[in-house]
Amino acid sequence: MDLRLSLNVAEALGRLPHLEELGVGLEVYLDPAHLEEDDLFSQLARALRHSPSAHLPFWNLDLLSPDPEVRTLSLRRLLFALDRAAELGADRAVFHSGIPHGRTPEEAEERAGRLVEALRPLVRRARTLGVRLLLENSHEPGPQALRPVLEAHGEVVGFCFDAAHARVFSATPEPEPWLALGPEHLHLNDTDGLYDRHWNLGTGQLEHARWLPPYLDRPLVLEVRGNPLPSVAFLDMYARLVREGVAANTGRTWADSQSLFAQGQAAMAAYSTASLTGVLRQIGGRFPLRTAYYPFHKERNGVAVGGAALYILKGFPEAETEASWRFVEYLLRPEVQGRWHLNTGYVPVAKGAVELPFVRQGHVRQPNYTTAIQQFLTSKANTANAGCLMGAFPEIRQYVQAAWEEALRGKPAREALREAKAKADAALERYNRSVAER
Repeated sequence: MDLRLSLNVAEALGRLPHLEELGVGLEVYLDPAHLEEDDLFSQLARALRHSPSAHLPFWNLDLLSPDPEVRTLSLRRLLFALDRAAELGADRAVFHSGIPHGRTPEEAEERAGRLVEALRPLVRRARTLGVRLLLENSHEPGPQALRPVLEAHGEVVGFCFDAAHARVFSATPEPEPWLALGPEHLHLNDTDGLYDRHWNLGTGQLEHARWLPPYLDRPLVLEVRGNPLPSVAFLDMYARLVREGVAANTGRTWADSQSLFAQGQAAMAAYSTASLTGVLRQIGGRFPLRTAYYPFHKERNGVAVGGAALYILKGFPEAETEASWRFVEYLLRPEVQGRWHLNTGYVPVAKGAVELPFVRQGHVRQPNYTTAIQQFLTSKANTANAGCLMGAFPEIRQYVQAAWEEALRGKPAREALREAKAKADAALERYNRSVAER
């Protein structure tokens, strides 16, 4: 696996021995603050034992700026940075299109045609120097804004994918449309989905385990702030498990993991009881299925009550409110809850539902439906399993999921949960503040 760490020129010179110890390569960011320092580049070039990749400057550079002086400066800086990359023996150089944030898809596509022409001097210089250019997605609304450039200059220009940029800056947050451009190079970090955080992998929302495996043979550049070791360990472990055929992490989407389990490619899976009927239907009798209580260490604590909720809100016409209440009354009838239970696997919430004859008969035919009910009835009620009521629930769930994943990857559970708690506390504070301001 070609794993690299992104560092600026000054950082790289002091940390090359550490990179050697980690067994990772280097992508050097050609920081404008150091671009003119000849001695620094000479020292780094002498110290390098392997060809790095380079990241050209991008702050405030735009080859298509309405200001002709900015256009001239942008081209001059990019050409000079490309020469610097060649001095370091770089085999590839990443650059941005310079598109400002907030452009419409139509504006971005029109701009792409003009960028094809504006890039010709840079493409000629890269061809002469033997450096592969890689256009990274930044503030483009979607991949269609990059496709014309890649098609026009494909001999010299490839695609670098940054999933965090797609999630935070674009109108196309999921990776799949961007991956259709065929990335040759990937920038990896994680984010909360709001800001370009440059967190370690697995600590945010990008679900690398779901979409990254087909690209593990490409150069992978860690762009993380702080200690990169967790991301290095994540990629090393996941790549090893994939190579050994042990892991098939489908991410956090239940449908994919259920499909894998139903095909007999996984021996155990942990699901909500709401999935039971669907899983049984997918299995179709091909092998026996058994359900069990949720695993525990020394003492059972039970499980949290979950599921979707229905609310009747104030401020609507009386007739609509009355109709809503009648619908809720209907849902709470024991016979309706009994059918809902057997058709899904959800635990019925109406007393008496499990005593109905047709429900008892269903339990005789399929005892797996009783497991969750018995687990619930025999649990000791406490704050840990009483269910959640919090305004920032979706965000905090992401933090808890990330903590689980980190612990499974070897991070001390206390540390993972402590970090998740800090993020959850901050999310609750933001939510409570937003409510108080209304």
